[in-house]
Formats: sequence, structure tokens, C-alpha cells
Amino acid sequence: MLNFTLEHEDFDDGKGKCPYDPAKGHTGLLVDGELYSATLNNFLGTQPVILRNMGPYHPMKAEYEALWLNRPHFIASAYVPESVGSITGDDDKVYFFSERVVEYDCCTKQLVARVARVCKGDIVGACTLQKKWTTFLKSWLGCSVPDQQLYFNQLLAVHTQQGASWHKTTFFGVFHMRWGNVDLSAVCEYQLEEIQWVFQGPYKEYFEEVQKWGRYTDPVPIPQPGSCIIKWHHHHGHTSSLELADRTLIFIKKHPLMDEQVEPSWGQPMLMKNTNFTHLVADQFTGFDKTTYTVLFIGTGDGWLLKAVILRPWVHLIKELQVFDKETVESLVLSPSKKLLFAGSCSQLVQLPLADSVKYHICADCVLVQDSYCAWSINTSHCLSMASHSG
Repeated sequence: MLNFTLEHEDFDDGKGKCPYDPAKGHTGLLVDGELYSATLNNFLGTQPVILRNMGPYHPMKAEYEALWLNRPHFIASAYVPESVGSITGDDDKVYFFSERVVEYDCCTKQLVARVARVCKGDIVGACTLQKKWTTFLKSWLGCSVPDQQLYFNQLLAVHTQQGASWHKTTFFGVFHMRWGNVDLSAVCEYQLEEIQWVFQGPYKEYFEEVQKWGRYTDPVPIPQPGSCIIKWHHHHGHTSSLELADRTLIFIKKHPLMDEQVEPSWGQPMLMKNTNFTHLVADQFTGFDKTTYTVLFIGTGDGWLLKAVILRPWVHLIKELQVFDKETVESLVLSPSKKLLFAGSCSQLVQLPLADSVKYHICADCVLVQDSYCAWSINTSHCLSMASHSG
């Protein structure tokens, strides 16, 4: 901290970059000098908005309409560089949030989880949607066990797991629900390809007379409303969103919600527990057996840390460790290079090793714990960790 200094001495206006109330949900991404933020744009917190500013591109925002954003709580955002290695893709920004809606029950407003996206190449509409996104689309993020009537609609946290390429991007969502007087939490896994498929599908339409959404069944304008401007559009005379027909822009203004919901990779939660999950990070690595493993670290509301490994078609809970005494795990940060995990509460910071191999002194303990970071060495009669393994 001795060398900690401000890069610039002047201050920048924080409006549209963060909420006036730091307790309100917000998220942001800095990409190529441009800030993409999802926040509340006024002091009262009544203007939710997804903005682009601080860069050479056109500043723009989402509509102040409940059809677009209805009292949302922004959770997380991710940058997907779809233009890399592609002649058609445009770089997407993916946002996760919860909002209150009326979709299936015209009398009850319920909280649902959402995933939305905008495109980097979006430069607003010419007449309709001036200074507004023309590529904003959103969908329901499903996480449920219908057979048991368990519907996890409250999204609390999202972790983005980068794959070997952007096509293999995976998202892990942390959800919560109340079942009677019991708290239930779940982790659902989503693939980027599933999200893309939903955003290319049919739309919903809001029916004012009954105040609910239903599937849109009339013809859809061409090119597909809300799509990024890619090579196909160039071949058909649309080099930017400014050249889109007004009927296309009016359609997307009134139909930002997709009809299909994004389903989890497993068709249901990969992990459920009667506690309050708060945060999650994932580490992906190659084990001693040359198999690629994904290990989840999950914080809870009462100060516990769960460590689990994905062994498809199930998840094995390796251990549970109390890291804080009656304090919520507020943050988790992973350092794969240093093989460390940092857990934070409102008053403490804890550093933990990813592997606990030194705790296992006999072969049975080392093997039966099924910790993918560890393996028993016949040569040394020790439980080895990936960090200490020299190959």
C-alpha cells in the first residue's frame, strides 16, 4: 500500500456508472476503453439502466420502460468476445439480474432471474430508439425441480468460467428460495450456446388488456430484431444499426423478452442445500490423471465455505469449512496461479490453499476424500497436491 496512488487526480461524474446507494445492485465492464454499466441512474433509484459511456463509441442506454427493466436488481456481467476467430460474430455483453414481472399469473408479481445481452457494434437507431440499444434482449433464467415444485427464482451471484474458446463459456448461477420456513439454495450451470440459441428464437408480447406476457405469433420483421450487425446484414445492405428499418426498431422496443427460457445444462440444479449460498467461484484444471476437473467454492450466509468437485453426472461435496464466525461470506476471489482462495466478510479477509493434501497422512484418507487437487504417491507415501507436483 506504500505505492498506492491515484492514476488521475481529477474526478469523474459517477452518474450512470454506479448507483447513488452502494447497497443497490450494480455491475460493470470496461472493454476497449468503454464502460458498460448496469445500474440505477437517479437518486431515488427509480431509473434502472444499462449504459455505455466513457469511450469513443456512441453513448447509449436502455429504455426507461418496465417492458425492458422492471425494478431489477443487477447481479453480474460478462464480456463474450464473439468476434475472435469468427467472420460473423459481434462482441456481446451479457448481464444477469432479477426483476419482478407478471408472466404466467395475471394477479401475482413474482421475482424471476434474467439474462440479457447487448452488442458492442450497436450504435443506436436512426429515428426509433435514438441513443438507445437496438440489440437489447432478455430471457428467463430457469433453475428448478418441477417434480418437487422447487423453483429457484432469486438470483444472488454468477460466476463466469472461460473455456478454451469463447464458444465454451460456462456460467454458474447461485439461487435462493424459501420452502415454508426453510431456506434452500441451488447452483445451476449454463452454457453460452444455450443462451445464444434462446436469443435467436421466438419472442413474447405484452398484452395490456390482461397485463401479462404471451408468445408472439405474427410474422417477425427481417432482419431479426435485436440481432447483432454481422456479415449477413452487410450483405443485405445493413452496415450498422442506424440503417435498420423503423418497423424493426419498433418491434424490438415492444418485444425485448424472448419466449423460450434458458435451461440449465443438467436440466435441473447441479447442487442443492438447505442453507443460504451467497457467492461462488470455480477453478478448472487438469488433474494427475490428465482429466479436466472443475471445483466449486461456495460461500454461505453464516460464514461457511463449501468445496465441491463436478463429477458428471453428479457433484461431490468434498468439505465444509467455517471461515467466519456468524459473518456472511461477502466475496470470494480465486488466484489459480498462486493456488489460493481469498474469502472476505464485512470485517475479515481469509487466505486459503486450494488443496489440503498435507492433512491426509494415509492413502485411504487421501483417496476417499475425492479431492481432485490431491493424489496419493506410491513412491513417496505422501498425499501430493497439484501445486507441489513437478510432473
